[in-house]
Amino acid sequence: MPYIKEEEREKYDHLIDKLAVIFNGLDGNDELSGDLNYVIFRLAYLLTHTQTGGKRKYARMAVVLSALNEAGEEFRRRIMGPYEDEAITKNGDVQLKPQHQLLKPSSVQWCPNCPGGKIVQDPHWLGRLLCWKCRSNWGKEEKIEGIN
Repeated sequence: MPYIKEEEREKYDHLIDKLAVIFNGLDGNDELSGDLNYVIFRLAYLLTHTQTGGKRKYARMAVVLSALNEAGEEFRRRIMGPYEDEAITKNGDVQLKPQHQLLKPSSVQWCPNCPGGKIVQDPHWLGRLLCWKCRSNWGKEEKIEGIN
């Protein structure tokens, strides 16, 4: 939880603000990702190696890892969560139930047009059922983007 007392924040905020200016001046997300990862990793490394005289201590590493994980979770909860809620309001929520007939993995249907032909979900067309043997098909055809 990043909620330390305000007087404690003063010793960090000017350094964090300087880093933010540097990071905001980078070109694109790829450069930001690499540089931010480097800074966070190096800080974590120094926190686990310098105070302990270069010897690794599990308890210290666990504290640092926990802080990294919790900072990420807090960022997700406070920053990304509200952003995603706005996107849901603007664009609509994800459809959580199938809109087309889907076969259950355990169900087997046999083709009425050929002996021994199994009917499966066509991987290229959402909602279309396909016989793997004779290639006959049934159902509403809706092309899935990005699949030929």
